[in-house]
Amino acid sequence: MKKYTKILYGALLFTVTFLFLQMFSAYHFYYIEQFQLFLTTPLYFIGSISHPGGAMEYISRFLVQFFIVPYCGSAIETIILLSVFTVSSRLILRSERSKIFFIIPGSIFLSCLVMCFNFNIFLQGTLSFLLCLVCLDILLSEKNSFVRDIFVFITVPLLYWLAGPVSLLFAFCFCLYIFFNGRGKRRFLWFSLPVFACLISWLAVRLSFAGSFRVSFLPDLYYQPKLSPSAIIYFPWVLLLCWLTLTGFLSGVNISFKKSFWILGVQSFLFFALFITGIIRYGDRESYNVKRLDYYARNEQWDRIIAECKKERIDNYLDMNYLNLALAWKGCLFEKMFQFNQNGPLCLEVPYNKKNTISPILSDISLFVGDIASSQRYAFEGYETCPGGGSGRLLKRLVQTNLIYGEYAVAEKYICILEHTIFYKKWAKGQRRFLYNDSLCLNDPLLFAGKRCLPPFGGRTVTGNLPQTLNILAEINPENKPAQSYLLAFCLLIKDLGSFEKFLILYNDKETKAGKLSAIFQQAMLMYYESQPEKWKAMGISSETIRQYNLYKHTFLKNRQDPKIKEIMKKQFSFTYWFYFQFV
Repeated sequence: MKKYTKILYGALLFTVTFLFLQMFSAYHFYYIEQFQLFLTTPLYFIGSISHPGGAMEYISRFLVQFFIVPYCGSAIETIILLSVFTVSSRLILRSERSKIFFIIPGSIFLSCLVMCFNFNIFLQGTLSFLLCLVCLDILLSEKNSFVRDIFVFITVPLLYWLAGPVSLLFAFCFCLYIFFNGRGKRRFLWFSLPVFACLISWLAVRLSFAGSFRVSFLPDLYYQPKLSPSAIIYFPWVLLLCWLTLTGFLSGVNISFKKSFWILGVQSFLFFALFITGIIRYGDRESYNVKRLDYYARNEQWDRIIAECKKERIDNYLDMNYLNLALAWKGCLFEKMFQFNQNGPLCLEVPYNKKNTISPILSDISLFVGDIASSQRYAFEGYETCPGGGSGRLLKRLVQTNLIYGEYAVAEKYICILEHTIFYKKWAKGQRRFLYNDSLCLNDPLLFAGKRCLPPFGGRTVTGNLPQTLNILAEINPENKPAQSYLLAFCLLIKDLGSFEKFLILYNDKETKAGKLSAIFQQAMLMYYESQPEKWKAMGISSETIRQYNLYKHTFLKNRQDPKIKEIMKKQFSFTYWFYFQFV
């Protein structure tokens, strides 16, 4: 009966954890997959295990590649977290009396849970911590002290090579456990174990096996190398060290049946309080919408992006980049763009800060408008700066841009890399048919559209300035509607109606003469030619637009002394270009 109870509790905890992770952070797992690359080649395996911590790094990247599959990320993370909870329970709560204190392994479980929401902390860190727990549990359970003592000193260097600085945590934990639970003066000799572990970490740096003392002694190895680690990466280590010192005390606790209910109630309250606090503080909800939109853009689910942005007010430039790209892809940029919170030209494209996290969206925008050189540069620099060994998504873009340029040898090199992955292999093999075959490339819609945007003079880079680039791209290919749309949108967002009028006539002259201009174009032109009513009809401005503009002016003049005039105008005219021009 007791066995079935444990299985039931385990199944319940797995279900609750899995459902929470899936509902709370499914797109987080999709997002981090694209910045780590796992290859199936023997050379990749040898290169991974040839440095401290490499074995767990190899296993970590192997698991992360499955995050691209729906539900797999949540399931893998749940299994790892429950393993941490189970092993830490066995390790710390070693007597039946102490089993009541579930808050102890629960706190370690929660510390690892909040770590998984931090994009900069690698899965390698949690796996290494789990391996440390397993080693401690096995060796502390060994009855033969002679065998145990030998294997403890063997485990320290082996654990360092397999998992990195977690070997220091193992040494200190083992030493503290023996010191607080052992007897006699012999237990003081175990302080030599942490010294031995520190010596190994020091030698690794001196012999150039590790890059710095920071990553050789601390869990900083499991964090993005160019950033200062967040404090949460130290939580599991500190908690394990603290709780292990109490194992002897917990074993001697004798609690009555009546008091056990109070203790369980208090612990349950503490557990949920810590859970809520951790999620609020470390759940990283601010960036979650970007991760969701990025997943939709990656899979070209443009309608999903638009629908998500309609649900809540977005005030993030990166979110707006995804939205405007989706609107442009669907051909409704000017019909719907001012239904959202537009706020300047950065809503079209954020500046590149050489961070791999924004490389995919900038590469997507550049490819869409026909700026192949920038698309390739963003993809290449993003790929090179990925701390996880590369990016399958960005490699795909490098294949596409090199095929557009006719650089088949370079494209083949990237195809070969992707062919040694599990989830990108099929796509890569499908691209081989384009190699050294110009006619077949011209029959592919994406490659053909890209080739039409290449500079005729044989160069690659157009310019680094967004409006100039868009103008040149439109000149190179007069049928490049994406570049024209982005250029007109840029003029509207910076409120340069003079340039807008020039480009509108250049690119939309037929629509202007036929009176088929979109409502936003009419609103902009009516504002530009307000004092020249004789041009209204020639610019395709309808009588309905003129009526709405008169109503807009009347409402504004009526309420211009009211301090809440912006809110008043917004209620009635928030979707018009006039409101954006005057109040944003």
